Amino acid sequence: MKTIYKLFSLLSSAALLFGSCSRELLDIPQQGVQSEDNSYITDDDCLAATAAVYHAWRANWSGCGYTIGPCYVNLFWMLNTMADDMTDSGKQSEFANSTVTASNSWVEACYNGLYRNIYFSNIILDKFTPESPVKVRCIAEAKFFRALCYYELITLWGSVPKVDHVLAPEEYSIGKTEISELWKFVETDLSEAIDSGTLPSKSGIDDKNTGTRITKEAALAVLGKVYLTEEKFSEAKSAFDKVIKSGLYGLIPDMNDLYHMQANGCREYIFENVRKWDTANLYNPDAHLSAVQDGWYGLQDNWPFPGMFTTDGTQTYPFVDQMGWGGMNPTRKVYDAFVKEEGANSYRRLASCLVLEDLPSFGVVYTGVGSWRGNEGVFRFKWLMNQQDEIWNAWTGNLTNTPCMRYADVLLMAAEAAVRSGGSADAYVNEVRARAKLPAKSGVTFEDVKTERMLELCFEAVRFQDLKRWGDLAKECADKGKQIPTFMPGGIVQYTPNPDPAAGFQERGLLLPF
Repeated sequence: MKTIYKLFSLLSSAALLFGSCSRELLDIPQQGVQSEDNSYITDDDCLAATAAVYHAWRANWSGCGYTIGPCYVNLFWMLNTMADDMTDSGKQSEFANSTVTASNSWVEACYNGLYRNIYFSNIILDKFTPESPVKVRCIAEAKFFRALCYYELITLWGSVPKVDHVLAPEEYSIGKTEISELWKFVETDLSEAIDSGTLPSKSGIDDKNTGTRITKEAALAVLGKVYLTEEKFSEAKSAFDKVIKSGLYGLIPDMNDLYHMQANGCREYIFENVRKWDTANLYNPDAHLSAVQDGWYGLQDNWPFPGMFTTDGTQTYPFVDQMGWGGMNPTRKVYDAFVKEEGANSYRRLASCLVLEDLPSFGVVYTGVGSWRGNEGVFRFKWLMNQQDEIWNAWTGNLTNTPCMRYADVLLMAAEAAVRSGGSADAYVNEVRARAKLPAKSGVTFEDVKTERMLELCFEAVRFQDLKRWGDLAKECADKGKQIPTFMPGGIVQYTPNPDPAAGFQERGLLLPF
């Protein structure tokens, strides 16, 4: 007992001697954990939060998504198969056949992904004050991405909840917001981002670095697209003209370079999903973290190599001929539109989609065996991965940045805004046609603009929202999915009636289900 009392006496004396210092020495922060109170303070904190916003958008638009397997969910695929220029029989068949229901896991994943992106933006807007140039710029970028996500939500789902701050648990059950209020919210976000004075402009037309983050012109282009959707044509044209007159963007000479590594950061990309790689260590998957980078896909969307197709060693395009599942196929409708407008062997058609007759000149041999469900005898060539794009295999992804909007799109949206507000669209359209090696047009009509957009931007996830904006969705997609095509041995296309009575466009197809 004496020993115990003595020990207690010593401890008591030590406590009196060191006082509050002992409490400070014992108050050791938990290692490896950062509390919310000290997470949103510095410029570096703000940059890290902004990186999460960019990553979320990359996953949403052209990446792996969030909830269904490693590599199956993104807006690019979904939007493409919802329109009349593409079909598919794989994971996206409900979109291709116009049979989407509320239980569709793609719809749920894309909806959740957009709100996750908004949540990350709201963290920046709620937690940081505009007290430094870095933070002001990050706040502008957060507003841009929040507006961009709401553009997708409004045009695809309609009246959705407006979430303009980080929600508390008691706010999770939030109702829908009127469309007019949502558009006003989007306009305000984009206008404030533009007016912040911190979004940079490129230093020149071939500046490959500044555009890795959002520029002032990218925000103007999206604002113009919003105005165009709202049928505010004069305002839309004004926004697009500012981008065009900046002289910082242009069309690259060869369409075949688009969606390939050599076009990364090019003058035509208004903004893009950037993927950075260790170029000294290209074939080491650990050096690239391709799953984290949300790499552009190969196996899912490559032609059925080997088996149905082989290469003869003379190919003019470096096909990835080891594997392919044959997803994301053009419709015969878009091929026929190319032939009608441009002739059977036009430069732009050959840069976009091929048919059997084209294959010998590309060094591809059709074996005549096997079947290809969901294909009408037209093979997508645009954004078909090649060997230079690969990092280490066709499944994981590649070196290619994915454009979210390119300059040709801006020119043709400006043309639409001009012609729908009573002005001339000739200059805008003819710049695109010149690159396509087509003669100029005069007196360009709204129908001419529609045709140019269909052919120039086919398979680039803009057609569905174009048709909806024009009021043409029901007409152009009336029979979508009623017949399921299969490319059969010998090159014959067989059509089978879809047994699903819901197949084919119906009014419910104007909006995705919640």
